[in-house]
Amino acid sequence: KHNLFAILTIVLLNSCGNGNQNSLIPNFLTEKKNGNSQMLTMLDSLSKGEGIDLKNFALIKSYYQTTSKNVFTDGNKIATCAINLKKFIDQDSKYYGLFAPSYHQKEINQLVNNIDQKKDDLTIAKTELYCTDAWMQLVKHLKNGRLYNDSNKVHLDTTLCKQVLFPAMDRLLTSPDSLAQIAQSFEPKMHDYDTLKSFLKTAIDNPAALNNTFTKVIYPQKDSLQMVLSVMSRLKEEGIGVQISRNPDSSELATLVKSYQENHDLTPSGKIDAGLINVLNKESSYSFKRVALTLDKFKNLKVPHKGNYVLVNIPSFVLRGYNADGSAVESKVAVGKLASRTPIMESEISDIIIMPKWFVPPSILKLPGYIDRKRRNPNYIVRGNTVIQKSGPGNALGEMKFNFKSGNAIYLHDTNEKWAFGSSKRAVSHGCVRVQKYKELASFLTTLTPLVEYTYKKVEDKIKVDSISNDTTRTYKYVVKDSVVHKGDAVPGMVKYKSHMELTLQNKVPIYIKYMTCAIRNGKLVTYNDVYGIDKGLEEKYFGGM
Repeated sequence: KHNLFAILTIVLLNSCGNGNQNSLIPNFLTEKKNGNSQMLTMLDSLSKGEGIDLKNFALIKSYYQTTSKNVFTDGNKIATCAINLKKFIDQDSKYYGLFAPSYHQKEINQLVNNIDQKKDDLTIAKTELYCTDAWMQLVKHLKNGRLYNDSNKVHLDTTLCKQVLFPAMDRLLTSPDSLAQIAQSFEPKMHDYDTLKSFLKTAIDNPAALNNTFTKVIYPQKDSLQMVLSVMSRLKEEGIGVQISRNPDSSELATLVKSYQENHDLTPSGKIDAGLINVLNKESSYSFKRVALTLDKFKNLKVPHKGNYVLVNIPSFVLRGYNADGSAVESKVAVGKLASRTPIMESEISDIIIMPKWFVPPSILKLPGYIDRKRRNPNYIVRGNTVIQKSGPGNALGEMKFNFKSGNAIYLHDTNEKWAFGSSKRAVSHGCVRVQKYKELASFLTTLTPLVEYTYKKVEDKIKVDSISNDTTRTYKYVVKDSVVHKGDAVPGMVKYKSHMELTLQNKVPIYIKYMTCAIRNGKLVTYNDVYGIDKGLEEKYFGGM
């Protein structure tokens, strides 16, 4: 604090001595050597003496050590990008699922609005530093989201400095009016993210059109006819059955209910039950925090894509394959049960195995007597504590397996337990993802990249001779003998032969296994059960005070 007073005293004395009482900071922020020395001095002084609260102190200091320019202030004036930043925080941040108070909204408003009345060096410095901190925080949240692990924070900040944050500051200097475009450039390019963000803007701008407009259905009701009429009225609010002006007969009602159930990933029974009513009533309003949380989960992608990817959403029990034009394949999936959760991950599908063998995971091998029982089963191979189920119609992986690096033996596959796809709650596996329309998924992948079938030959690698025992040991390796490229929809035809085949994707396809408890389907917000209880904790941790 004493350093700050000394600086102010020198500036005031110089100003008075020159007879210029209107300019308290003649060259305060324009004469820089070895970076922005004056701003660095003010940064240290303010952080210690004035109680300024900066979330990115180290990053800000690093930035002003590399540049001699200010970004948000120009002499004793507010720069254009500061005005644009204030507007973005006040008006636009909510459209991104962000909370304005997280970006010094109160402080920036006070500083910018009062700058004409108070142009002293302290106000200018605070404005520059608060705006810099707010902009860096915005970029981090747009690029990486708010949910990255605390243990990775230092690493992420370090990599973000030169690659993202510092260039984002420099772009504002050269293009102060393009703040919104710069912000959008950091967002993920994914179909579900775009549709959810568009919905959020509509919901914020016109809440009357989306919020609390759906009729809540009371369940159960003693009057069965009134129950039917309530459900029918509710379905019509979403455009289902609007062509029916009279009371529907039982067949018509079942068809309409089934349509709604299919659109909301429920078992298409056509019956009115508690599960249906629960979803109907959930759709009556939207939660800003839940949407904001879901938007964050799309960010900080480690595996890039070019518009072609596979997305598995655990709470919805659905897989979707996307190409550049939008969704191209959709399938029900079964995921891990609570005791053996399917992990959230990103990877790349590398190969498809037709009629795969199943290496039984440790979680099953631990079951009492399991290994001994399989020793007596001709469909299994037991080697010590390794148990392999032979390929065939009864194999747990069914007719097809999709491999990708996961670090914990997770993959997509068909199943011999088709019953799971008839249920609306499909958290039943040991962690892997069972795919109902596995042939359609394989066909989708062949539209993105050819499949290569390799033939290997066994060749002698080296011979080791033990001169004492005169023992000769040969070692072998497998090298590619031949390869065949399959294009188009070739996989379903191969499945018919019921023989083991290994097909490599010529170009790997990104796969994202995510945990999103809401999405936009047919223009409507659909919410899913928090099957692993993850989102409740995240909302409390990150958005509890909002």
